[in-house]
Amino acid sequence: MHRARLCSERGRSSSTAVCRAGIGVVNAVFFLETIYKFETHSEAQRHPHYGRFFRLDRDRLVEMTWVTGAEGTKGAETVVTAELTPHGMGTHLRLTHAGLPGEESRNGHNHAWPFVLEQLDGRLTQQK
Repeated sequence: MHRARLCSERGRSSSTAVCRAGIGVVNAVFFLETIYKFETHSEAQRHPHYGRFFRLDRDRLVEMTWVTGAEGTKGAETVVTAELTPHGMGTHLRLTHAGLPGEESRNGHNHAWPFVLEQLDGRLTQQK
């Protein structure tokens, strides 16, 4: 199994994601779909993500399973943990993605997570 660790601090961008989740409920199932155009593809493609929340500690921790298709976890159920800590006027987010099925999947997620976190930060910054 491979593990990817990334850290992000508040400060950038915008997003194209659709999300439905029973946030706040352990074992709640979620579905997230991103629409993204890779440089190697001529058209934007949909990328569904599924999982369930299994550890929630308000304002501190979110832990969930994470399942994607062929270009992601290859159908394997992986675990994403987001740890939140106060940092100045914002929040520091430490993201750990464990159980990735191989080096290709790990490298893909190492490339994708910074972009995802940047988009999240942009959305949160716009809400202020």
